[in-house]
Amino acid sequence: MADREIETLTETHGGGGRPSTLLEDSRCCSQVTTDDNHQWLIHKGHGYGRSSQTVVVDAAHMSAQWREMPERPVERRTLGDFVRAGGENYGLFRNNCHHAATSMMNMID
Repeated sequence: MADREIETLTETHGGGGRPSTLLEDSRCCSQVTTDDNHQWLIHKGHGYGRSSQTVVVDAAHMSAQWREMPERPVERRTLGDFVRAGGENYGLFRNNCHHAATSMMNMID
């Protein structure tokens, strides 16, 4: 099934009386809407998956803390294309969820 649009979502965790840092207190993912209007989250993290650290989950499981960024139309792409763009491996400094979301958005330019 082809995808219709993609948007980047961010979630920031803060508080606890300590300063927030980008890498430990924020997460980023991509939300893809397919031609049948179903929404999926594609996100990446250490230990998230078995064969790949980039995984797909139904957006119905998304918390209300995620903030939507501008969406962009998608043509001739599938969920699998975005998972591949996110990459198999996770690295905190060079291959994290922010890098994966950027790679997914760059794929449609």
